Amino acid sequence: MRQRQLCNNILQQYAESSQNEFYYAQTFNNEGTPKFPDDDKEITDTNIAKNWTEFSAILKSLGVKKIIIAGGDFDVMLLTKEQKAELLTAVEPFLNQRARKGARNLNYTPKACAGATAAMLAHNFEVDISNFAKPISRQGLRTVEEEQ
Repeated sequence: MRQRQLCNNILQQYAESSQNEFYYAQTFNNEGTPKFPDDDKEITDTNIAKNWTEFSAILKSLGVKKIIIAGGDFDVMLLTKEQKAELLTAVEPFLNQRARKGARNLNYTPKACAGATAAMLAHNFEVDISNFAKPISRQGLRTVEEEQ
């Protein structure tokens, strides 16, 4: 409980000192999918698609244009050409954004909770990775993208 209160205080301080709005979204346990108050405790295939669609619509209605992802579970998995071809539809918007930011190596996919969230949100929003993400932060991702 104390940890949640500290996080809320930090978000409040950022919001007060910034010209930007900050939003916090609850997700299912060990999963990046947004969780709404009326959802069951467990995630299902049905609410994955429904919740991402609904969440994106809410963010659009608020005028959100850019999302910075932070979290304790952002990682990447290096891919072969065959693996990349299989995943391309899901991660292409994210990789296209990274290419526009100068990434040379795009033979990876974001993975884990925050990585999946970044890939999903990139379909509708500009997405960046925070230096507060781990085990790979914004700087760590740039290092992966510079490797050939």
